[in-house]
Formats: sequence, C-alpha cells, structure tokens
Amino acid sequence: MKLQAATTAASFLFVPATRPERISKALASGAGCVIVDLEDAVTPEQKNDAREAMVRSLGMLSESDLGRMLVRINADHTPWYEQDVQALRGWAAGRLAGVMLPKAESPATLESLNAAFEASMPLVPLIESLAGLDAADVLARAPQVVRLAFGHLDFQVDLGIECQPGEQELLPARMAIVSASRRAGLAPPVDGVT
Repeated sequence: MKLQAATTAASFLFVPATRPERISKALASGAGCVIVDLEDAVTPEQKNDAREAMVRSLGMLSESDLGRMLVRINADHTPWYEQDVQALRGWAAGRLAGVMLPKAESPATLESLNAAFEASMPLVPLIESLAGLDAADVLARAPQVVRLAFGHLDFQVDLGIECQPGEQELLPARMAIVSASRRAGLAPPVDGVT
C-alpha cells in the first residue's frame, strides 16, 4: 500500500503538523495521500512542538492510514532538518508512504537522507529552485525516489518571476520535470498546490 499510495495518488492534501486533529479528517476526505507538513505551515518557534505532535498522531493511525501519509520535512540546510529525520527514523520499514524533501537540489542529500533510515523510505524530492530543476534528471534517479514534485511558488521566488493567472511562464519547468520523471521511469510528478 505504501509504495502504491506514493506513486499512484492523484490528489494530495497538506495538513500542518501544528494541527494534528486535522489528520484524520484529511484521511477521510478521500485524498490519495495526506502530507503532514513540518516546513512552510509551521513557524520556526513551533517546529519542535509540531514535530512532537506529528509523532504522537502517527502513533495513533492504522497501518493502512500510515500507508497514505507523506511527511514534508524541513530542507537539509535548515536547523530543523536533523531533528525531523531523527523523529521519522522509527517510521520507515514499510510504514509511511514516504518523506517529501523541500528545496531538493542534490542527489547526495537524497542519498544521505535515505541512508539515515534503518529501512528504505520512499522519497519525493520537491523541486523549488533553478538548481533543483537543473538537477531534475539526477534527482529522479536517486535511490528510493518514487516521484518528483514541483513547488511552483518557491520556484517563482527563486527565479524572481511573477506568473500570469495561466502560469504559461512555468510550462518549460513543468515539462522538464515531467520529462525527467519519464526518463527515470517514475510516476508522473506532483504539481504545486492549487
């Protein structure tokens, strides 16, 4: 179930880790995967409490619900990354649908993240920068990567662009991510939030 949910889900619903009471509601919504967010939805002063609340909440879920859960951790260059990884170590071994890594730019980071878990953990790199887009092919081929995702809002900030309502400006980036996924034999990528 875990790998299937991470690779076949067509809808993803984010839940702030600061609001654990919303996890069961999100799972009941019918979304293919629920993403517990430790990153953007959590202020710096709430990071530790949010992480602890997330771990408690995961402990109350059934195995089938855990198989539909992704956790978006903080990026590797942040002060919260190591604690996020440490908190999730016990949730590998076929329990969670996977981990979403924001600001993914280096396959070495993905390999290090994968090595941090006792058993394999499916990884979903979130491409949110030009450096990430440039590395899309090598990110897609990194061990344990099951799907790419596009963070179009942070990507626009990184490039200093502002898109029109149809976001035609992002078509080349979206096509590059789709192409990298196809070349690596991955499921179609996950697009940004709408």
